[in-house]
Amino acid sequence: MKKITKLVMTMWALICMVQIVSAQNKSTIQGVVTDVNGNPLIGASVSLFKNKDSIKMQTTLTNEKGNFQLMAMPEMDYTIVFSNVGYEKQSLFITLKNGQKFICDTSKLEIVQKQLDAVVINVKKTNFIETKLDRTILNVDASPNAAGASVFEVLEKSPGISSDKNGNLSMQGKTGLQVLIDGRPTYMSNTDLTNLLKSMQSNEVQTIELIANPSSKYDAAGNGGIINIKTKKSKNYGTNGTLTTGVGYGDYLKANGGLSLNNRSEKLNLFGNYNYSYNKNGRTLSIDREIIKNNIPTFFSQDGIQRNENNTHYFKIGADYNLGKNSIIGFLINGNENYQNQHFVNTTLMSDKKTFVDSSLFTDNNFNQEYHNRSYNLNFKTNLNQKGDELSIDADYSKYNSQVNSFFNNFYFDAANGKLKDPLFTKSATNSDITIKSIKEDYVNQFSNSLKLEAGTKITMIKSDNSLNYYQLNGTAWQNDASKTNHFIYDENVWAAYANASKKWDNTSIQIGLRAEYSDTKGNSLTENKIVKRDYLDFFPSVFVNHKFSKNHNLGFSYSRRIQRPDYESLNPFVYVIDEFTYQKGNPFLNPEYNQSFELTYLLNNKYMVQLGYTHTKDVIADVILVDSSKKSLYQTSKNIDQQNSYRLTISAPFKITKWWRVTSNLNGIQMNLSSPDLEGKQLDASQFFVMVNSNHNFKLNNGLNIELTAKYNSPLIFGTLKVQSEFSMDAGLSKSILNNRGNLKLSLSDFLNTKNQKISSVYPGVNYALVQKHETRIFRLSFTYNFGNKNVKESRNKKTGLEEEQNRLKSK
Repeated sequence: MKKITKLVMTMWALICMVQIVSAQNKSTIQGVVTDVNGNPLIGASVSLFKNKDSIKMQTTLTNEKGNFQLMAMPEMDYTIVFSNVGYEKQSLFITLKNGQKFICDTSKLEIVQKQLDAVVINVKKTNFIETKLDRTILNVDASPNAAGASVFEVLEKSPGISSDKNGNLSMQGKTGLQVLIDGRPTYMSNTDLTNLLKSMQSNEVQTIELIANPSSKYDAAGNGGIINIKTKKSKNYGTNGTLTTGVGYGDYLKANGGLSLNNRSEKLNLFGNYNYSYNKNGRTLSIDREIIKNNIPTFFSQDGIQRNENNTHYFKIGADYNLGKNSIIGFLINGNENYQNQHFVNTTLMSDKKTFVDSSLFTDNNFNQEYHNRSYNLNFKTNLNQKGDELSIDADYSKYNSQVNSFFNNFYFDAANGKLKDPLFTKSATNSDITIKSIKEDYVNQFSNSLKLEAGTKITMIKSDNSLNYYQLNGTAWQNDASKTNHFIYDENVWAAYANASKKWDNTSIQIGLRAEYSDTKGNSLTENKIVKRDYLDFFPSVFVNHKFSKNHNLGFSYSRRIQRPDYESLNPFVYVIDEFTYQKGNPFLNPEYNQSFELTYLLNNKYMVQLGYTHTKDVIADVILVDSSKKSLYQTSKNIDQQNSYRLTISAPFKITKWWRVTSNLNGIQMNLSSPDLEGKQLDASQFFVMVNSNHNFKLNNGLNIELTAKYNSPLIFGTLKVQSEFSMDAGLSKSILNNRGNLKLSLSDFLNTKNQKISSVYPGVNYALVQKHETRIFRLSFTYNFGNKNVKESRNKKTGLEEEQNRLKSK
């Protein structure tokens, strides 16, 4: 009770942290509205809309001379709409600065005679990669190499992004990423999230934001930073849609298709989309390992082939309704259905000497998996006054279910390839039901054009119910194996509050924030009658300072403290048997890891960037592969590594070689040091310097033809106790606008040299293995996109919901 009382007091202190009021620098907008003959229009309506959310800020009427004035607006982008009965509407886009007196050109309205197409000015991004002080932006639609590719493949090509053997992503060497889609969580385990990103097509995506050091406004979880995937939206009043289709082939066929629709009037915006993808893919796997029992070594040489077949359905339905000129209410429904069949055949040769084989194991495993996800969001936002004060409220509910049926067939042979002993047939059935409820509110107080306070609270309630039933075939009957069957329930409640205060001067801006989070968790293994309870209160400060020395020279500094809580599957004590000598198990005693990051960023001409970074992480949560000598097995689990220190230099430079040739190159040089005095009874000290290089070349030719080449290289790097050897790949693509720019045709060939594979070894003392896996990476794709209906449909809001961390912690088999 004392901790909750302390938290409530902390929330109150945070929300009331800044009560400073400075003098306002008023901005004004002035102009004249006339007819085409220059006669003033009396009583014409002039309305001002914020571009970021389409909320109406002010409306005024022209006087007897056709003059109008709007005033005291905060700095941001606006659209002015001029209208009068019997006349065509007219719009004007402006960017308003602090203290600016903006004078509009005379707006001449034409008498309505027939329905005319609105004049639209499209600003199309031509560079795939944009570098900002606080984030890197990937303009996916500008990249031919993204044609028909999955979002996962686009991310793997991105600067500073890499993946481990299981497809878990890291940014600049740091794991524990939050992945958001339009600011909303995807409610999946890391495995399921990887499957979604692999099935989600790039033609659904407008931009991807890579945010290495988020502010206190974001949930404190996610030590590796945030990846925010922004899907495409429509752009004005009326009705329109986009039809997409694509086909690909590497070793197997891939296909995708989708439809998005949007209808918007002044009061109501309805929008939705549906996407389907079929992806058949494969990989080869080879593992050589040595396990010592009673000072006697046993050598294993394992080779396997895996085939996956995925069918994914993804849909989104939403609506926004303007309650008045200052308020809007909306809802969102997201759904994801994934059906996956996996077949894995594997041969393991065994011997006490490397020179000959004394026995072997052949396994034939099948996995049938279903994932069902539904999330619902109800949101409200209102502008409290003309200064820009805002209040928004989000209520979220998400239900996630996964069902996995696994079949393991084990056959044993002697040195002469004869039967060594009877086959072993086992199967398992896993079910996971996860529910997340959340409510949050955010408040913005625009004290003046130069001083702003943001504050908010959030409550999240999570329940994860997981069951594993394991069976072994005895004669003709399946018998339950009580040693592996388990039932695990995990409950987590998190109360949070934050406050951010930002202040701007002529050339300097500063933002200081503090977030408090109180966590109450309980893990209950019903089968083993074990309960692990924890509760803790943490504070997460953040500081951002930016100074503009001149128009072309910017220097920024940032600091933040963050947390990475263990994902739900890692806490689950289940044992998943892959074969007789390989298994995986959870660890309910994992501690959360804490991260402190410092960054110093220099930006030249708003495009050339040099960044220095330092990160200290305590109790690093890492996947480790260890030896079970009693069973002569390798097993994977999650452990806390005492600490990790990383030092980073990042350089980003776009160049215009010629009028038609643009290059954007990124270099990350990282020194990574890990240490743990007692990791399963042994001392771990590992360090590695590695570089990550990405170079994107765009050739803009005549007749709307665009060609792109991308090269990426990663030198050997460390993931926890795993060392991943160097990787190199090159991609090529071209795009062509057709059908009066309503259609776009894209061709691409990923990893056309077929050089991308993974070679992994261990940095943990006493564990000796060499793993090589090759995914299907050389894939040819053809993609077509067609836009129909009104081209000028106004953009639906890029709505963020209240669940921004829980998505990456929903893990289930």
